[in-house]
Amino acid sequence: MALQLESARFRGDPLLERIRAADTSAYLKDGQSGAPVKAVQYGLIDLDYAKQDEGLTPTDPVVGVGTITRLDGK
Repeated sequence: MALQLESARFRGDPLLERIRAADTSAYLKDGQSGAPVKAVQYGLIDLDYAKQDEGLTPTDPVVGVGTITRLDGK
């Protein structure tokens, strides 16, 4: 049984729900953009894993080097 996402920020997003369910065909990749990327970036900022002054800019919701580096390092 798949666990639901706990955060309202992520819940209901089809891609993030598939990732949470361990669907290996669902992932965020370098250069990807859109709502799921923006949600993850804001989540990282909220948790102080990343800050806007470190090059993470959710107003430009693209998975780039800054986001991937932060995700890989945590």
